[in-house]
Amino acid sequence: MGLFELGRRVVDKRLDDAAAKAVAKDLTRVDTGLPFNAQIGGLIEVPRASFALLDGTLVKVPATAQMPIVAAGRVRVDGADDLVLHRLYTSCGYNRNGEGQSFLQVLRQGEEILDIGYFSFLCRQVPMTEAEQEPFLGKGFGLGDIDYFMREDQLTASGFSDEQIDALLPGDTDALNFVRDAPTGDEYIEPYTARETRLDDSVGEKGLQKQLHFMPYTRALSDGQQERLLVSFEVVESMDGKRAPQVYVDFMVGISLDRQKIKVL
Repeated sequence: MGLFELGRRVVDKRLDDAAAKAVAKDLTRVDTGLPFNAQIGGLIEVPRASFALLDGTLVKVPATAQMPIVAAGRVRVDGADDLVLHRLYTSCGYNRNGEGQSFLQVLRQGEEILDIGYFSFLCRQVPMTEAEQEPFLGKGFGLGDIDYFMREDQLTASGFSDEQIDALLPGDTDALNFVRDAPTGDEYIEPYTARETRLDDSVGEKGLQKQLHFMPYTRALSDGQQERLLVSFEVVESMDGKRAPQVYVDFMVGISLDRQKIKVL
């Protein structure tokens, strides 16, 4: 082997080593620090019995007990620096835009888990004008009222059949009554504001960022259990690092889950 050939091979090897290190650096996982040591690509296992026992719920029962973790979100609530809402997404919806999404939501304070709920997508509204958006932005009315009434037209828009709606609204009942889940009895409070960063892959190449104005509500089911309603006005800022402005209101329904019955594989 000539000197120049040997030199070329040494240079090629160094370039290959440098490229391999660069790729390894780029592929470093960033989906760390999640509850239950979860990671994107893993599985969440929730006993189907947790849903089967519910009577008259709007929550869509998962098709299987084991659900893939396809994305992970962190929600930072303004004014609550010690709290983090983690969302382990089992679906990001159609085209990853959230419509049709579902997630396990974990409220954590430091390392302590305070609350766990599973949420499924109910419906989406798109307020186009400033007047249509005002009820969600803390103007003294709308989102933040002590009661939220879900009427037949919204149930129809959510995909429920006439028979299902008749069962949900029997007799003279014209709406499902949800009550604000907040530590105050005031007739109105401003919606919580927050920012969510969602990772759609383990290395941070895909995902989105959005601002939230949201309020949680609950209603008692006939069996005494509580169903949750999360109403969230969302302003999407970016998708996969590119500007992707969108404004909509998502309605998510959910139930509380027992921490001891949840497994992450």
